Amino acid sequence: MPKYEMVKSVEARKLNKRTGLLTNDPPITIPYAAIIEDVEEVGDQIRFLYLLELYQVREDNVRGAIRPLDSDAPQIGGTSAATAAAAPAPERPRLNFQTLNVRGTSNSLARARIPGGWLVAGQSGGVTFVPDAGHEWDGASLD
Repeated sequence: MPKYEMVKSVEARKLNKRTGLLTNDPPITIPYAAIIEDVEEVGDQIRFLYLLELYQVREDNVRGAIRPLDSDAPQIGGTSAATAAAAPAPERPRLNFQTLNVRGTSNSLARARIPGGWLVAGQSGGVTFVPDAGHEWDGASLD
């Protein structure tokens, strides 16, 4: 089954997996870079699986927002696999971490300046956000 990537966030409605009918749940946002599967066009709607749940969105809302991850994936929402593969992937921001040594231990932390504060990561893999209203973010730590 071909897989696709969302190249922009879109609002989608959840469907009942058994009946295919809309549920009463409010629309959710399918985020940028989300992986979707089992994509099919039904009239002016596109149905797909996201996190093992069935969703639908109007075709005109996702035109150009779905990029195939497989080279043999069929055309969806007006974007063929050939044109999507020819288009360069959008540049993703990179975090620049600074290593911080913690006194009295052999542990170290790393921090990256982000809008509104700092992203702090430990050696064990834990990550937290530390707000810092005093610093101005100039975009320099995100390339």
